[in-house]
Amino acid sequence: MRELGKQRFDYSDGVQSLVWDGDDLVDWIGGGRRFCADGTITEPGVTYASFPVDRAVTSPNGKFVALYAERGTSGVILRTDGSRVRQINRDLYQAAAFDYPLALGRLADGRNVLVHCPDSYTNIEIEDLETGTRLSRSTTHGDTFHSRLQITRDGRHILSAGWFWHPVGIAYVYETEALVRDGEAGREKNTISPDVNGEVEAASFDGDDHVLVATSPDSELLDYDDKKGLGQSELGRWSLTERRWVTRAPLAGPAGLLMPLGDFALGFYDHPKLLEVATGRVVKEWREIASGKQLTSYSVEPPVGEDRTPGIAFDPIGKRFAVADARGITVIQLTEK
Repeated sequence: MRELGKQRFDYSDGVQSLVWDGDDLVDWIGGGRRFCADGTITEPGVTYASFPVDRAVTSPNGKFVALYAERGTSGVILRTDGSRVRQINRDLYQAAAFDYPLALGRLADGRNVLVHCPDSYTNIEIEDLETGTRLSRSTTHGDTFHSRLQITRDGRHILSAGWFWHPVGIAYVYETEALVRDGEAGREKNTISPDVNGEVEAASFDGDDHVLVATSPDSELLDYDDKKGLGQSELGRWSLTERRWVTRAPLAGPAGLLMPLGDFALGFYDHPKLLEVATGRVVKEWREIASGKQLTSYSVEPPVGEDRTPGIAFDPIGKRFAVADARGITVIQLTEK
């Protein structure tokens, strides 16, 4: 895999959030400002400056967007025509210490859903995205602080890359149908957790059937006799169907947020790096692009300045990513050839 092309949008007024809409990039917190593939910038007719939010994510069908505060307690669901649908909130407890648990997805039956933790940091809930109708039956996982939620494109699985005290980062995967049908009983019976012995630094679905996990080089092992679990400073691909590590490889340094790309993956700690999954080897770096130094989903103090993850738009299907900075946006297009 190699870089196919680079595009730069110069915009010194500041980009507040970044998501893909087809071949365009949209800053929804900036009111829907659009950075078009032809290089033009379309200014918005509205502003959401009064909302205390700093992150945005769109629904799979492209008709809804959630704006939320990464280390806050509130957010809002909008239609992409700008109209407001409803406000959302999460548990106050330790909210400033870890990333807001939220994902937008689509179930196997086509329903658009919001996955979040509105009642308790331990409880994952699934709601109809537009109406707010609760579809799940109050799913908890011990004293887990759920964070960095994801739902597979086929809607069958939900990933939580959160943490539990003392603290240590974790990764749990749940079968969505079981959570809707059985609630707590479904969680107990249908958790498909990757076998990890170190601290999870980052995790992401790799297609519908695998999870890519990176572990920290610094934390202690959970069990010094466990040789099967992913250890310190490793990158592994876990099969949801086979329930085993398909590949495991050492990492030379922190990976940061992950964007899986089949045999490769992008890690965004400090600057984007293209990693070969089977070996952990860095095959390409973009040192000129600052992408933040946030690692796990939790921290004692909210990350600020250069440590804070900037606006990053991921597109694993299109094999491209975009990173915002104080002067604009850089877009990198990759190719397998």
